[in-house]
Amino acid sequence: MEQENVSRRMNFLPYLDFVKALLMLFVVLYHCMALWMRGGWFNQPPQEENLFLQMGAEWFKTFHTWCFTLIAGYIFCYQKCENKLPSNFSAFFIKKAKRLLLPYIIVSACWAAPIYKFFYQCSWKDLCRNFILAKAPSQLWFLIMLFLLFLLFFLGYFFLRKNMQILLVFFAALFYVGTVSFKTIPNYFQILMVLRYALFFYLGMCFYLKGVGFLDSLSSVKLLLMDFAVFGIYQGMDIFLHKNFVLLELAVNVAGAVSAFIILVRLSGKLLPKLKRFKLFRYVIKNNFYIYLLHQQIIFFVITFLNGRVPSLVLALCNFVFSMAVSLGMIFLLQRLHALLGRGVKRK
Repeated sequence: MEQENVSRRMNFLPYLDFVKALLMLFVVLYHCMALWMRGGWFNQPPQEENLFLQMGAEWFKTFHTWCFTLIAGYIFCYQKCENKLPSNFSAFFIKKAKRLLLPYIIVSACWAAPIYKFFYQCSWKDLCRNFILAKAPSQLWFLIMLFLLFLLFFLGYFFLRKNMQILLVFFAALFYVGTVSFKTIPNYFQILMVLRYALFFYLGMCFYLKGVGFLDSLSSVKLLLMDFAVFGIYQGMDIFLHKNFVLLELAVNVAGAVSAFIILVRLSGKLLPKLKRFKLFRYVIKNNFYIYLLHQQIIFFVITFLNGRVPSLVLALCNFVFSMAVSLGMIFLLQRLHALLGRGVKRK
């Protein structure tokens, strides 16, 4: 059984970077449709309601970042087991700070915070709360949350490998605490999101160490139907009874994350060799992180100019096309500028 688990782990690993890139693109798709969500998303409501876009956004919300966190835990555990991470905390801290904190600071200061101020006309105090204290820093919240998860799991790694069933219950309890605490505790430095997402990071570790069990024997269709069933119950409770049970929210997020993890790995094995032949595809996958950093503010501009002027489906499509095209254009120009500056330094 252990040998079988090792074999399955190695089959998953070659596709996980691609799956992470897909999930980042799903976040972009979610933000393109988020305007139509019931709770609102931007500084204005949609001028034309659309149930398809509303449900699409609600569905993407149940798995995109949750599955990404699960995969982050899976890869973290692999790297820990194979001694591919720094052995001391300070070196690990610096490595993750360069990867997650540095982009957060640069993009917040130069892009996300100024545009947030422009559209929301918030006070400087609220702007500092949202970005310096990371209470609600637009799409960049995920970087802070993931950074803190990496640090916590690095420190507690060897303890977390024992008593896994008990710890899964413990992390589920943390999800509950993090969710209900939003009403009373400010989410500074994304601490409440850390509580909510810790279970999924740990679930990724469990999947690496123990395998996915019977879930791997289920067809992708059955996994998708299971996810849709839980999602339907969750949405029905919210729409018709106006109740949102935390445990049901946990169930829909776990079902979504686990189903997406297995299905996307399977799809990657079939599609990746074919898609790699396209240069644009390779460029998008290579730069998906930077697309994530830039896309949301572009969507703000598109919504401001087109909301009410075009049909809802056209607006959602424009959100995606313009956010992708402008993000990729900015990335290309910044990379060229970086290359030119690098050459200038070398000549000196």
